[in-house]
Amino acid sequence: MSAAVLAAALVLALFVLSSPALSGSTTLTVTKTADTNDGACNADCSLREAIVQANAFATDDIDVPAGTYKLTIKGRDEDLAATGDLDIRSGVTIRGEGARNTTIGGNGIDRVFHTPIQGTAATLFTVSIFNVKITGGAIPDSVGGGILHTARGATLNLSNSTVSGNSALQGGGINSGGGQGFGETVRIINSTISGNTAPGGQGGGIQNTENLTLENTTVSGNRSKFGGGIIQTSGTLRITDSTIAFNTAQQPGGGIFVSSGAPTFKNAIVSNNQSDFAGFKNCSRSVTSEGNNLERGTSCGFSEPGDKNADPRLGELANNGGPTNTHALLRRSPAINAGGTPFPATDQRGIPRPQGIANDIGSFEKKLKINVVQCPTGGSSTECLGTSAGDALIGRDGTYDNIKGVQGDDIYNGKGGCDALNDASSTSSDYYLVSVEEFCAVGISSLSIQDDGGGKDVLDLSRFYESSDFAFSEAYIHLDMDGPGVNNITIYNFFTTDSINVFKFSDKTLTAKQVKGMIN
Repeated sequence: MSAAVLAAALVLALFVLSSPALSGSTTLTVTKTADTNDGACNADCSLREAIVQANAFATDDIDVPAGTYKLTIKGRDEDLAATGDLDIRSGVTIRGEGARNTTIGGNGIDRVFHTPIQGTAATLFTVSIFNVKITGGAIPDSVGGGILHTARGATLNLSNSTVSGNSALQGGGINSGGGQGFGETVRIINSTISGNTAPGGQGGGIQNTENLTLENTTVSGNRSKFGGGIIQTSGTLRITDSTIAFNTAQQPGGGIFVSSGAPTFKNAIVSNNQSDFAGFKNCSRSVTSEGNNLERGTSCGFSEPGDKNADPRLGELANNGGPTNTHALLRRSPAINAGGTPFPATDQRGIPRPQGIANDIGSFEKKLKINVVQCPTGGSSTECLGTSAGDALIGRDGTYDNIKGVQGDDIYNGKGGCDALNDASSTSSDYYLVSVEEFCAVGISSLSIQDDGGGKDVLDLSRFYESSDFAFSEAYIHLDMDGPGVNNITIYNFFTTDSINVFKFSDKTLTAKQVKGMIN
């Protein structure tokens, strides 16, 4: 046994002997920022002492008040939290007071957090860390500068936190799993992984070798040789409602490098990353899209309904409100109102989604000067009533909604179900969005639109349909659009009120005059 491990074992033994037996639900509160390990967590308790006690007893929570907690007890390569990094060996929740208020720093002596391997069997516990900033971890010849999660079969949840300014050979910010094949899981929610490095190595922000999920998360400004933002070495990777941008790699995949597996993306921005290989700035190869992703470029191979190839128009990584930094969507960003279902109730900052006719792509939801109306609102289970202001009237998935606008420039999104969309204003400019591929069901005749004319009214089918998908015909004063399957549209009073002026399809945009010229 090495001297370091022996010393750690003696400290743990003294700690156990000096601590009362604990049972049931317990919470430990850190009382000082200094990094000490004197064998007790009582009225004088450091973060290290709290973790040592949590490892020895059934502790549920560790509360870490606002402050900066720097690791100062040197000594790498022991796994009992006595020296170096903070080794977590059992299930616990570590709660800070906000990522802008509670900072846990490695001080360059080691990584910050580690869930170590314990024997050969799986250790099925869950560690949750939230409301903290993890920074200053440095381990140039090993993996996981901020966090190394290797406890076999264990789960790590990181939320409302920032992992920034860490470095390692692989996984400058986080290393997920260690490639052991025991199904270790990391879930990152409402967090920012930024400014981490793996110089000459892999995964400046994150290296994943097991199971990794990102939701409402920003990965930005990380650097490495392979996978500036993320490297997928093995295992599974799912990224939803997140922004992967402004990361840099020497090899292909400034945003993400995939060497194994098929990562899946939904409502994600992967753009504005840099690589020495011009054709592979964002992804090293095509990934799996579930729709509504945005890339400036084609390296990720996004080609499913709702996917976009455009400049996302991102602001700098900044404090845009909420606990962590984000990239704001600038005016006229193509990510605005371009997301698809399902999506989380809020964005990374805690702003409710959607703020307009649909949710935005990426981790940031732009606040719009429009009143959002979620259906139903009226006296029946199907009725949805607007206001005298400009409204974004949003229906329900797979359910018939009778949506009625009043005054103002309204936007309509019935979502699933063949809905009735009715605008009573003769002066407004209204926008009708079809946001699901199958918007009708067998036995329901059509999506109906009744607009009393006015300004420039738009029917937007561009997410799913080409103009050739529909046959146009006249039925008295109405326009019938016979589409694929049961997807038919009736536009009432089209030939008397000029109710729809512009028809947007995925392949072209047509004026009302052009549509009238195509009548069978």
